[in-house]
Amino acid sequence: MDPEIKLPGLIARPKDPSEPGRDAPAAPVYDLVVYGATSAGLMAAVQAARLGLRTVLIAHENHLGGLTTSGLGASDYGEPEAVGGLAREFHRRLYRHYLHPRAWVEERREDYEPRHWLSLDDATQTHWFFEP
Repeated sequence: MDPEIKLPGLIARPKDPSEPGRDAPAAPVYDLVVYGATSAGLMAAVQAARLGLRTVLIAHENHLGGLTTSGLGASDYGEPEAVGGLAREFHRRLYRHYLHPRAWVEERREDYEPRHWLSLDDATQTHWFFEP
C-alpha cells in the first residue's frame, strides 16, 4: 500500500527513490530555522536573512507578531534613545504609516494626538502606541 498524505484538496505521495526514474527530493538546507512568529522570532528571521543566511520561519500561530500585533500596541520605552535596531525601525515604520490620513480608521490624527501626546514623537519620527 502506498503511503499517502491526505489534506483537504490535496493528496501527495512521498517519492520513493527505489522507483525507476524517481529521484529523492532534495531536502531544503537552511542556515537558521526560527520557530515561532512572535516579535522576537520575526526579528531574528529578518535580521538573519538581511545578513545573508538562508532562513526559514516556522510558525504555529494564526498570525504573526505575537503580543505586539495582537493587542499590546503600546511600548513602554522610557527613553526613546534606548530603543534601537529592528525595534526602532518598526516604530519608525509605524510613524510613517500613520502620517497618511487613510491609516486612521477609527479617528483622525488631530483627535488622537492631544490624548496620546507621548506616543507620537516627531523629533525621532517614531510612533510608540498603535492599534493593531
